[in-house]
Amino acid sequence: GRPWNEVKLKIKKEYPPVQYTSWSFWPVVGWVNHQYVPLQFRVVVHSIIACFWAVFLNLRARSPSLKRA
Repeated sequence: GRPWNEVKLKIKKEYPPVQYTSWSFWPVVGWVNHQYVPLQFRVVVHSIIACFWAVFLNLRARSPSLKRA
């Protein structure tokens, strides 16, 4: 329900920090998952963490970062 120009500005402003967070978060999750979680639980652990990641992304997408004029 937002104007296209507002959406473009929001993506330009907020996408890079989220992407950098992803690049630093998921390799650590993968390493910990493979290093410490037993084989039979790895998919479940990864899925649970991915669920929390999705919540994080949704909260970031819904945050009112741009003030309407």
